[in-house]
Amino acid sequence: MAFAVSDFSQENIRFIDEPRLEQMFSPFYDVLSTRHLLIPLELKEIKGQIVLVNENDLNSAERSQIAYWKPENVGSLVFNYWD
Repeated sequence: MAFAVSDFSQENIRFIDEPRLEQMFSPFYDVLSTRHLLIPLELKEIKGQIVLVNENDLNSAERSQIAYWKPENVGSLVFNYWD
């Protein structure tokens, strides 16, 4: 779970930290901080395959989507509009 505000006309999500809400929801959910969500994605192409350098458990289809949509950070990957 994360907290955000969105400008729907731009399809941009701006993640925010809300300590009071985090305190309420954290017993039930993993609440992601903006610090975590704004970690840049590190992509490399090796032998025609897109490799996500960041620690992950993604399969080849998911990596293909990353290559196509080009999210810039963890938050854009997790909370995307293409799914």
